[in-house]
Amino acid sequence: ALAVSVHQGKALFAEQLYAGQTLARGAVVQMLTGEGKTLTALTALYANALLGRGVVSQITTADALGVRDHAENAGVFHLLGLRTAAVTSSHVHQAVASPAGFRIQQVAATPQAKAAAYDADIVYVGVATHAFDFLHDRQQPHAPAYIHRPLFFANVDEVDSVLLDQAMSHFIIAGQHGALS
Repeated sequence: ALAVSVHQGKALFAEQLYAGQTLARGAVVQMLTGEGKTLTALTALYANALLGRGVVSQITTADALGVRDHAENAGVFHLLGLRTAAVTSSHVHQAVASPAGFRIQQVAATPQAKAAAYDADIVYVGVATHAFDFLHDRQQPHAPAYIHRPLFFANVDEVDSVLLDQAMSHFIIAGQHGALS
């Protein structure tokens, strides 16, 4: 909460901290517009990134929202010593150290750049990009060609939209490892 106050000048309310703890445990939390979903997600992402067990993702309904949220929150995570990135279908945005603290560096979304981005502690990514990158990995015969580290935690913004309204066939196609030929 202090890092949010220092970087963004905002205070987290008790309800947002409680909701963040609930998200961190993998439950769904319903919040209305204006109640601070983006700030609430910070605590869940931070808690799971500290465990170091794999990719911690903030999944958004669109790549542009992931880039926006990453730009807004990268400074908070930088203050906490965590590395962040945003991945889109065309670009990777990584927070890198600079004399002023950090800056966002944008590069083309090559497989190498995406792999470096997914190696960050916290990754912001649109649902379609995340799904296609996951499918890419499922089609690779050997781990060195994978883009993702092992997936560990995902916080899905607008979960109802992502899982119901935007349900896409590429998640269904993924199936079990080795099922694709």
